[in-house]
Amino acid sequence: MTPVLRQYQVEVIDAVRDLFTQGYRRVLLVAPTGAGKTVMAADLIRRLRASGQHILFLAGARELIFQTSAKLADIDVEHGIIMAGVRERVADVQVASVQTLARRDQMPVAHVIFIDEADLARAKTYEKILAFYPDALVIGMTGTPWRSDGKGLGELFQASVVAATPRALMDAGFLVDFDAVSFVPLDLGGVKSTAGDYDAEEQGRRATKTEDGKRLAGDIVREYTARAAGRRAVCFAVTIEHSKMLAEQFVAAGVPAEHLDGEMPADDRAAIIARLRAGTTHVVCNVGVLTRGVDIPPIEVVILARATKSLSLFLQMVGRGLRPCAGKTRALILDHAGCIVKQSGGDVEPVHGFPDDERDYSLTADEKKRAKTTNVVRITQCRACFSVIRSGPETCPSCGAVLAKPRAEVSLETVAGRAIEGQELRRATAAPNPVHVVAIRDLIWMAQDRGWKPAAVAMKFKAEFHIFPNKALLDAGRRAAGIRTAEAA
Repeated sequence: MTPVLRQYQVEVIDAVRDLFTQGYRRVLLVAPTGAGKTVMAADLIRRLRASGQHILFLAGARELIFQTSAKLADIDVEHGIIMAGVRERVADVQVASVQTLARRDQMPVAHVIFIDEADLARAKTYEKILAFYPDALVIGMTGTPWRSDGKGLGELFQASVVAATPRALMDAGFLVDFDAVSFVPLDLGGVKSTAGDYDAEEQGRRATKTEDGKRLAGDIVREYTARAAGRRAVCFAVTIEHSKMLAEQFVAAGVPAEHLDGEMPADDRAAIIARLRAGTTHVVCNVGVLTRGVDIPPIEVVILARATKSLSLFLQMVGRGLRPCAGKTRALILDHAGCIVKQSGGDVEPVHGFPDDERDYSLTADEKKRAKTTNVVRITQCRACFSVIRSGPETCPSCGAVLAKPRAEVSLETVAGRAIEGQELRRATAAPNPVHVVAIRDLIWMAQDRGWKPAAVAMKFKAEFHIFPNKALLDAGRRAAGIRTAEAA
């Protein structure tokens, strides 16, 4: 059966073939979540096999291997699978586990090699396999074309083709749009980096062994039940212990939830995913299993419980909730890890931003340098519902609260001049601005609810009004919030 391709998919396939005709040997196909990279790869394989080429398709995860195999079967491409526990068969097309193939001294004949999740292809397992095929054409595929350090993949590929951007896919209906909410993350001050990201062991210890970690777990369960109860969700945890802890907290709150990790038997993993698809399980807490390439359209909610410095990992995680499904109109991202914005010190600054932000997909991209040298879209957070949106609207699209606080009008009068003693002037100007008092009151209530440090109220006030609150204003705000002050006493 010949697959029905979208117009841009036809153009991408033609562009890849043209690049090979021009003499390029290694081409990168950039296809974000929802672009259909497996469908495009299957059609390319069908055409190449028809011309007598032997094909090798490399993937890292069992789920991706079976997913690719299913796509090839749909279009009647005979193929074999090379993976532990699967009986092999002779065929011109082989779908292979990188881990299984890299352990072998002999490898199948291949004229063209496909690399799924090509941003991982710098690993030694991939290098060993590619070294066995010095003359093969290579097609890399990824939705996140950056190395772990944020730089492009120019060392591995000679040319690239971008299928579509996330925003274009959303506008065309191939992905759903999203809402994002950001909460107070785990305190990671002093956590070192390992392999370019937060040290998982230390982040996991803080998430499971500290009071801040317990607070975070409570926030995660409470916010899901308040905002998305009954909707299917995937929660990304730091470690296996952390994932199990979160799953237990969800179950204790009456939410059907399960834990999933890569060390579990394949049949158990498949059963958990099947229950999530069916809706008998509402939340799956996982570590490194549902991050890449897993297609579960009913997922509506993505819960970020682990911080990451990796843009690729962030986009892979949030992408799990963006695939369209019957009855699903928008995805919800609950960011408890400070992945979208940074809130420390009272400011709201972009970290990785939103999944549909404009990004550099070129082979020479340098995302970290770009973040420092280009204008980044400003982000506003609603103080009423904690939604994060691109700055601009005056009211929150989620709850309708006013985002831009109106400044109090100042009336100026001309009066007969007279000398005013300094102490009298201070008394005359001591009455706090009512708008400022309300802002302090709201921030105090938020601080109580969110467990902020005392200095956060002043810092967040300054971020909005560009001045630090004085003692009179803080006391007025405390009184408005129902807190007794020394003056009131």
